[in-house]
Amino acid sequence: MLNLADEIFARADRSVLAIIAGERRLTFGELETLTESAAAQLGEAGRQRVGLYCPNGVAHIVWSLAVLKCGGVLVPIAPELSSLERDAVVRVTALDAVLCADGKEWHRAAPRATALQVAGLSPAALSQGWRKAPAEFDEAALASLNPALIRFSSGTTGRRKGIVLSHETLLARVSAANAGLRIGPGDRVIWTLPMAHHFAVSIILYLLHGATTVLEDSHLGEDVFRALSEHAGTVLYASPFHHALLASFENAKPVPSLRLAVSTAAALPLSTAEKFLACFGIPLTQALGIIECGLPIFNSCWPREKPASIGLPQPSFD
Repeated sequence: MLNLADEIFARADRSVLAIIAGERRLTFGELETLTESAAAQLGEAGRQRVGLYCPNGVAHIVWSLAVLKCGGVLVPIAPELSSLERDAVVRVTALDAVLCADGKEWHRAAPRATALQVAGLSPAALSQGWRKAPAEFDEAALASLNPALIRFSSGTTGRRKGIVLSHETLLARVSAANAGLRIGPGDRVIWTLPMAHHFAVSIILYLLHGATTVLEDSHLGEDVFRALSEHAGTVLYASPFHHALLASFENAKPVPSLRLAVSTAAALPLSTAEKFLACFGIPLTQALGIIECGLPIFNSCWPREKPASIGLPQPSFD
């Protein structure tokens, strides 16, 4: 049975940089060691449905991969959710455990709490005993899917819905998405978006295809520009908000290494696209639908001529 965490490291060159986060550098080999240690800390609890409450960073990547490696179902819990919304995620997905990491704390005491410690990561806490009733869905039907992750839609047109992604579906999605992105070894992706929403396709895609992910915590244009320049970024994956701030940075100029700038998460304003092109000499390329379908729409046809267009379906989509 496919396990995407195992697949990532089976493909990886362990000597290549997987993650850059500030002053920290992790090769694929070092990331695998951290993941194995985290999986060992989770033990049998990692084989259940585990909510991850963790900000962007190395810890988010490691604990996410650890849950997948254990054979559990990862349920990212977005940091911006209110306590009532977090409780709703626990209830709807019938979580067996909540893992709080990298400084995050749950809003109420757990019936059972276990401290977890992985060398190289800040302490984490695994809370269990939340479930008060059987799940309101067919447990056997869910298990038959080889589920890897449950994440929630944005809820912009109705109630937020939990979307189940199997290991096989995730592999198909990242493969289909990369038909347009063409990310591979040698690429350095500058990352600014929330992992709680985008880890399942984006971060997994970069890791699976051997690229280096550069984590940039700041949204300021000068900081994103610094990350691009210092790390010879080849791909910038961000929202129109980030692109607008970047193009407004007074000292911004073309970055020779940058080959692809993707705009996602919201509609791209024409003014932002025009300003970015004038500043950096390459067009912004819209790519949408990642949470729903895994990047089905990608404007590879006319990003320069029609930057406001969402483009056409990628080859693997109808």
